[in-house]
Amino acid sequence: MNLWNIKNLDMPPRNTYKAKSQDIDISTLREVVGEAYSTFKNDKSFKEEAAILSRTIYRMKLKFRNDKGFKAMEKTNRALLQYLRMDIPQMLETFYGMIPHKYGYDTYLPTLNMLHYVLIRIQGLAKLMIRVVECAKTAALFMESRVSIGHLWKVAFICFTVVSKIFVLSKQLTKFCCKFYSQLHPFTKALKNVGVQWLPSEYVLPNDLKLWLDVDWLDKDDVSIPKPKKMKIPTVFDIIESDSDVEFRGEYTEIKDDDDVDFVNEYLEVDKSRKDKLGMREILLESDTELTAVKIQEDMGEVVKRVEKNVKAKKKRNKRKKSQHLIGEAKIAKLNESTQVNQSKENMNSQIDKESKRENNNIVIQKRKKGIGEVVKSTNTNSVKQKNKKKKTKSVNIVHLLEEIATLKDLKKFEKRFDKLQQEYPSSFRNTDKLQRNMLHCSLKKCINKAMKNCSDPLKVDSYVIKAKNVLKSSLL
Repeated sequence: MNLWNIKNLDMPPRNTYKAKSQDIDISTLREVVGEAYSTFKNDKSFKEEAAILSRTIYRMKLKFRNDKGFKAMEKTNRALLQYLRMDIPQMLETFYGMIPHKYGYDTYLPTLNMLHYVLIRIQGLAKLMIRVVECAKTAALFMESRVSIGHLWKVAFICFTVVSKIFVLSKQLTKFCCKFYSQLHPFTKALKNVGVQWLPSEYVLPNDLKLWLDVDWLDKDDVSIPKPKKMKIPTVFDIIESDSDVEFRGEYTEIKDDDDVDFVNEYLEVDKSRKDKLGMREILLESDTELTAVKIQEDMGEVVKRVEKNVKAKKKRNKRKKSQHLIGEAKIAKLNESTQVNQSKENMNSQIDKESKRENNNIVIQKRKKGIGEVVKSTNTNSVKQKNKKKKTKSVNIVHLLEEIATLKDLKKFEKRFDKLQQEYPSSFRNTDKLQRNMLHCSLKKCINKAMKNCSDPLKVDSYVIKAKNVLKSSLL
């Protein structure tokens, strides 16, 4: 009889007994149970992943109903639901509440039946977690193959991530169950029962849960993927060198060239001989200029007299003035020439215009003398033609078009021009609505189609043409 495999295992009666001796280490027992209670209660990540798995299964149920990986996911989901129904934190909380903090005058400890119940539930939980690990592994393999194929790889990749996380968390929980069982099992020899024994005499609890489970990966450590090291991105402060912040405040510059060194040495020797000859006052006056010369080492150039400078400046000014004067004279001459040319052109144009006007006047006078009557006749004929055109346009009405319809061809022409006639003769279509016009057009088409069918019988064709004419007259006139 496997008690660990029973889904709804009945709990033994909650009972305590009075401890006669202080053989049991209460502090370690309380510490072990308290640690297990906190881990099972605060394990939110495992519950979150189980919830995500159940929702993904709900979304995938129709499309992946025959997929083997999906069926393995459903198996893991059922095992996780069973883990939630076991309610391990509630069981540990009740057992933890029966353990006292320390020994007193009357100390009461939980019975051996309570401890046996806790150990059996932990045994069943470890076996259930192994089932979760196996189902998650098979589901992950099928989803990985789907990702490699590329068929619905996005959904498969999400499932692969969820299942792989459940796989890792269930392995960790199994290892913790083995550890907790090994810490709690030695207290079975110390605690005692009161009343009927709950555990059957045939059932034997294993001393080591790892050996009983018989799984390879319990002794192996999980391979952790190392996080990649962050690349050091150089900032502006790293680029700046240490020498770039140095401030130069009138310091002496370094002399590296040999020629400059020789020049300075000669200059200093000459100054010493000169200072020996001069007095103290002159030395003090010239000391400032000497220091600046040694510090800066600027090439001052040759001494130039002020008189020569003034002469050169005056010469340059005179040259500028002469050039400006010559440029102004040339501009004035060009302007005079252009004005003269323009005046001559205007005179020529005026003479040509006068001559052309005279010739035109002579021609007009001659025409008036010869053919005044002809001009009058031509103007009269043009005016009469325009009046006749206006009369014709006014006199033409849709009645004449209806009277001209005699054959089937005429009726077809009228039907083709029906839309244009609405714009040409708006007065005749004034009393009709758009719906009425469409109905008229449809009736015309029907008459034409019937006449076309009965082409062999001319009497019927004429009757359909007369019908169409009568319909048009009754609606438009």
